[in-house]
Amino acid sequence: MSGIHHDNHTQRTSNGVKEYLPQKTAILKISRFFLVILLAFSWIFSGWPQIFNFPPGIQIAQATDTTPTISGTGANATGIGTEVWTTPEEITATGGGDDGVYAEAALAKSEISNYLKATNFGFSIPDGSTIQGIKVEVDRKEGNTAAAGGVIDNTVQLIDESGTIRTTVNKADTATFWPTADGTVVYGGTADLWGEAAGFWTTAKINDLDFGVAFVSENKKVSGGGAAESAHVDFIRITVTYGPPAITVGTIGTQTASMNIPSTGQYVGGAFTMVRSGGTANVTSITITENGTVDALNNLDNIKLQYDLDITSPFDCAGESYAAGDTQYGSTDIDGFSAANGTSAFTGSVAVSNTQAMCVYVVLDVGSGASDGNTLEIEITNPSTNVVVSAGDVTPATAVAIAGATTLSLLPNVFQDHYRWRNDNGPQGDTNQTLYFNPTGNGFGAVGFSIVGGCSAGSEWDCVDDDTADTSATAPSSDLETSQLLLAAATDYYTLSNDALPAGVTVTQLDITVAGADDIGNPNSSVTLGYCVNIASDAVECGVADSMGSAQVINGADQTKTEQFTGLSINTTRMNAMELVLTGSGVKAEISTLYVLVTYTVPAATWAQTEDAAHTGLAKSANIRLRFQVDNTGGSASAYNYRLEWAAQSGTCDTAYSGESYAAVPDTATTEHFDMTLSGSSLFVDGDPTTAQLTNAEAYTFVAGDQVESTSNQSGAITLAQNQYTEVEYVFQANTNATDGGVYCFRVTNAGTALNSADVIAQVTLAGGGASLTFTVSSNNFPTITPGSLVFATTTLSVDTNNTSGWNVTVSRDDADTTLDLDTDATVNITDQTAWAPGAATTTAGNAVRISSLDSSGDVLGLRVMTASGTTAFRAGSWWGTTDAYADSASTLWAGIPSTAKQIGNSSVSCSGTNCALNTVLYYLDVPSTQKTGAYSGGITYTATMNP
Repeated sequence: MSGIHHDNHTQRTSNGVKEYLPQKTAILKISRFFLVILLAFSWIFSGWPQIFNFPPGIQIAQATDTTPTISGTGANATGIGTEVWTTPEEITATGGGDDGVYAEAALAKSEISNYLKATNFGFSIPDGSTIQGIKVEVDRKEGNTAAAGGVIDNTVQLIDESGTIRTTVNKADTATFWPTADGTVVYGGTADLWGEAAGFWTTAKINDLDFGVAFVSENKKVSGGGAAESAHVDFIRITVTYGPPAITVGTIGTQTASMNIPSTGQYVGGAFTMVRSGGTANVTSITITENGTVDALNNLDNIKLQYDLDITSPFDCAGESYAAGDTQYGSTDIDGFSAANGTSAFTGSVAVSNTQAMCVYVVLDVGSGASDGNTLEIEITNPSTNVVVSAGDVTPATAVAIAGATTLSLLPNVFQDHYRWRNDNGPQGDTNQTLYFNPTGNGFGAVGFSIVGGCSAGSEWDCVDDDTADTSATAPSSDLETSQLLLAAATDYYTLSNDALPAGVTVTQLDITVAGADDIGNPNSSVTLGYCVNIASDAVECGVADSMGSAQVINGADQTKTEQFTGLSINTTRMNAMELVLTGSGVKAEISTLYVLVTYTVPAATWAQTEDAAHTGLAKSANIRLRFQVDNTGGSASAYNYRLEWAAQSGTCDTAYSGESYAAVPDTATTEHFDMTLSGSSLFVDGDPTTAQLTNAEAYTFVAGDQVESTSNQSGAITLAQNQYTEVEYVFQANTNATDGGVYCFRVTNAGTALNSADVIAQVTLAGGGASLTFTVSSNNFPTITPGSLVFATTTLSVDTNNTSGWNVTVSRDDADTTLDLDTDATVNITDQTAWAPGAATTTAGNAVRISSLDSSGDVLGLRVMTASGTTAFRAGSWWGTTDAYADSASTLWAGIPSTAKQIGNSSVSCSGTNCALNTVLYYLDVPSTQKTGAYSGGITYTATMNP
């Protein structure tokens, strides 16, 4: 020790004994001492709140316990058990609690006491504090010591501010017997709210004099024993743990069910609610999280928070609702969430108290990259850290999510893609039908079989007819022995009904049956079934080339034998000449019934036009069918009812619907020009599904549509997912309200709501009336002419026609020699430029020339069609040049007026109403100095004609 005593310092330990420590250790201790002092000084000089900078943004609140307090009031209360507590006041502080004087219940064996209610604890917890836990202590003992049995706790429950016993939880330990000396049992604790939700226990409830504990004892009988016991309670004491006022984050409402892709400024729905338990604190930061299937980083943007302040009790935001003008909290997050499932943080400062709740709404944009069916789910993952406040705590520490989820949906993009006109003369596709035929007479050749009974000579066929109709939809039934023929080693023929099948069908299969066949001895006879056509040179001509099956033995009673012939192609003419053929092998069999099941194909209705081509010549009161193809390239188009609509053409049947006014095709017309009808084909039935028949170049997936006939004008509900299409076919007619020769447009809508677009519009021109043309010509006169001074004049041509193949205009002069003659002497003329001779088509040049190439040094009368106005299709640059110059130009061409009509223009399209413009003819005139003075005049004829 002496070797080191100069470097040692004395240090007192906790037990008061001196120790000698090395100086280095002392220095370390002193360093720590200075650290604490420095920290303390930093708090003093920089202000207490600075301590909360470690770590930044998180408030650290300390819990406080009340002084353990004995009740101020003790009372017996009924409502449970039978034994009354005597001297209940002895459990109170004023009654001497914890003094060995007790409230007592004398319990008989197995008896339960009344409530011992301990209230009036006199707490004065600061207003708005957060109640974190409640601890209850009961000091009690058993008065007797019965050998088998004893007193237990039966009920330990809290009492709220209204005096109501809270039955949410019963904490009584019902297994442990009371001690025989004072012993204290503890229930609850610093973080135990006795089964109630956070926020239920408020300072007002705890401080209320009615707050307390309801306690019940029980004398628990043990099997084979037990006796009267005395329950003694010395005191009931409560300690409440509380923290400073806290903001509780909750939600109200639900998220919006769906949002469109893309869309902007979308309110997510519902709200986050923030209310403080007491006092006031500012919300300085909020972080929200998106947890749906949408890629929140790339497909959600411009996220912002807006809010209302609820200052009306109960301050739960129920009376508030989102509006676009609500105040924004913080700045807009223009970069999307932090990740596909990420966060978005906002800073601001909004005061929240127990009388002012903050109602926070989430608003955002949905980008075009989101996928149909993605979900959007918003939450605050941990309010205790994701919501930052200026003072106090934030609860809870678990996720708070607005109820529900939002589904992101592509908007439907439904459009009219194709159409096709169809005749109403069959089903939508080749359709197989069947019909049973009975014999109607003896056929080719002599009869070989003999009559057993049921018919007479010459009508042997009647023995094997089942005595029903010649044809039927169901199989004939054999009449067994009522009528019969006896077979023979012979062949008999039987005719069938004529014209029983619809025109145009093709028979593809025959099932020939003999029924009620009996063997009548040995050796058994067989029958061979077949058919023939009684037309000379037919491939199966009767008696020459019968088509026969195989022999079938009849070796029992009431047998049925059938022969099937498939792969046939028999038209109705041959079917009308068909006969059934039976060959027997002997006389040891009888037959009762003969029939054939005919399978035939009804051909599909014929098309009236090629796909997407206009129909012409539709007669009034004649059925026509129109099939539309509708595609969807967007989100689900759910339960669309595709309605047929019509409009009188105005200009063109344009896909923007800008020129026409559409109306539904009614079932019964009033003023409408069309009405729905019943199909003339029994195989076209309203509501039956359609099959894919129009072009599907995009390879979309087909969804069956509907056939539509009277009394409907629209399909049933059809749902198309993205890249699916359907076809709907309608049957209707033009009625007497329609205009002869009128042109009409057709479209489909969703029960009256226009589809998103149309690639095509169906068009039809009615028969009768023919196309019409109106032609108006106006002109002006030449001014006074001075030789050598060029002058011009114009004529305007106006054509209005609904002729779909267009129109043309010709010109000719009325005088045979020249156009203009001197009024006083017709032998004196003005020279015409060489007469106009057009090219074979408007794209082929005629003989028009430029001014420098005119005849007679330009001293002539000529004309040209101007390019500055008029119907584009009418003007012909190859004929008249492409510019309108009043001087010599290679692209301004002139010609003389012919003596016979020649075309000066030809339009291949109709020109009607506002679709038309005036067409201008420009005249050129110059005369030589030798031209005789005077007034000249002449006639020019223009003729407008509809193209064939």
